[in-house]
Amino acid sequence: TLNQVKEFAAKLAASSKLASLDSKTLYTYEDETGAPLYWRVRADCRATGEKFIRPFYWTGTAFESKEPPAPPEGKPLYGLQRLAIKPAAVVIVCEGEKATDALNRYFHLNGCAGVLAVTSGGASSAGAANWQPLNGRACFVFPDHDEAGAKYAHEVIAALQGIASSAAVLDISGLGLPPKGDAVEW
Repeated sequence: TLNQVKEFAAKLAASSKLASLDSKTLYTYEDETGAPLYWRVRADCRATGEKFIRPFYWTGTAFESKEPPAPPEGKPLYGLQRLAIKPAAVVIVCEGEKATDALNRYFHLNGCAGVLAVTSGGASSAGAANWQPLNGRACFVFPDHDEAGAKYAHEVIAALQGIASSAAVLDISGLGLPPKGDAVEW
């Protein structure tokens, strides 16, 4: 049940050993129908800037504190159900679930029905992801404002070759983002 998922996420976040738990967020990776595949819990400590991100899934009998085995085609994207609901939408690929959710909230609040955001996860996740759900889509990468973000953007663009109808990295230089800033700060 959802309560069991939240309880396990809270226990996992509490095990983080962060100086303080200022916020915790639960992200659900779903299939195209909205059925949960697995979750990620994120805990943040504002005082130190530390973050704790851990995946977990339900084995059928218990929660396992890791990602489920990846299918042969690669790990699922965060946002598969949105892609299924909006088959013609332009896609913005972000680094991380927090930035993805921030952009999707922005699009919703500002009536941008033809745009949605997805992610493969963190900065090193692009190579293991299944990008096929973006087949034929116009895609843009909104990179984090750091070296890892630039590397992630490059890897996503390479992965989208032959899949997306078009793929480009957004120029974020004029957004006034702080170092390591992303769509959340924008």
